[in-house]
Amino acid sequence: LAGTDVATNSRTKQMRPCSMCQRLILNAQIALVVMRDVDGNLVYSDPLTWEDDLPERIAKELGNEK
Repeated sequence: LAGTDVATNSRTKQMRPCSMCQRLILNAQIALVVMRDVDGNLVYSDPLTWEDDLPERIAKELGNEK
């Protein structure tokens, strides 16, 4: 995964898939996700180690934070 900030055309600092992509990755049983950090280095992540904060993240993205 690699993201670009539309406003600045620079690499994003937040290297984490959105809620929908995270769910797709987990449902597809992908064992390893490779992401690119701001310096261009590859970072490897095991999706099974991701915190299960999906409901909170969805609420935040929808603007319904508690």
